[in-house]
Amino acid sequence: MLLIATNSMDGTTDLLLPFLVGRKEVFRFNVDMWCSYRIEITDEAFCIEDPTGRFITERHCSSFYLRKPYFLDEDRLKPAGGDIETWCQYQIRSILDGIYWICKAAKKVRLVERNADRRLPKILQLRLAKEYFRVPSWNVTLAPSQSDLKGKMVCKPLSSAFVGEYRTMFASLIAVEELEDGYPWLIQRYIEANQDITVVYVKGRLFPFSRCKHAGEAIDFKEIENGQSNGWIPTEISKDLACNINLYMHRLSLEFGRLDFVEKNGYVYFLEVNPNGQYAWLDPDNRTGMLEHICSILVE
Repeated sequence: MLLIATNSMDGTTDLLLPFLVGRKEVFRFNVDMWCSYRIEITDEAFCIEDPTGRFITERHCSSFYLRKPYFLDEDRLKPAGGDIETWCQYQIRSILDGIYWICKAAKKVRLVERNADRRLPKILQLRLAKEYFRVPSWNVTLAPSQSDLKGKMVCKPLSSAFVGEYRTMFASLIAVEELEDGYPWLIQRYIEANQDITVVYVKGRLFPFSRCKHAGEAIDFKEIENGQSNGWIPTEISKDLACNINLYMHRLSLEFGRLDFVEKNGYVYFLEVNPNGQYAWLDPDNRTGMLEHICSILVE
């Protein structure tokens, strides 16, 4: 039985499930609905039972896939001194960590490494990437007024978090002079690109997609209306780029990831890799065989 740890709003898992029918029975653990499950762990085994009475045990769990096990209200305002809901969520995270490492020790974990983003922060990604790709000049600083980078720049967050009232900071085009000292900034040379390219890497197999950039639109496709679901088409990349992606992912010891690039006049520039990036929206109809391929690995 395949154990998928995710949340109740995860559309990627919804799209994967039809491709798993007939291959392997699936048990879905939605962490945001933890109180609807029964969980027991001892020194010999774990058992999880869902609200319908279906259950999975350590013995019956043949593979484990860590999708998006996030609590949907993680960034809500919390009372000073904490509250019982937050306390429970931390306990559930610890339980999930325990189940992950039990499965890891038994070689049952598939594709996604827990907390790989902490092992591979953007600073390290960018440092290593220059050995394999063109990387626009960048600088992390608390004092942008003293940065050697001037003029048109892209300002982007180093990690995901709300900045207040559930607002997200997207990559934005700015002039360095507009940034205030005293805050942590990642600034990078702006490439006036012709297209976005994203490549889903699955254990050495590449699924590349692209979308054309349009004048006047936001530089971060996630900020564009339907930019994360429309306009993306399967594309081809050069053999050199494909080879370097494989070398880079091997260097990072990742079996899975979504790599983002931009292209200008035939030159491709690396931006980042997400070790557990969303991907199903790129090919929800499985035109490239990506969803089917991922499912084949999950049931190994």
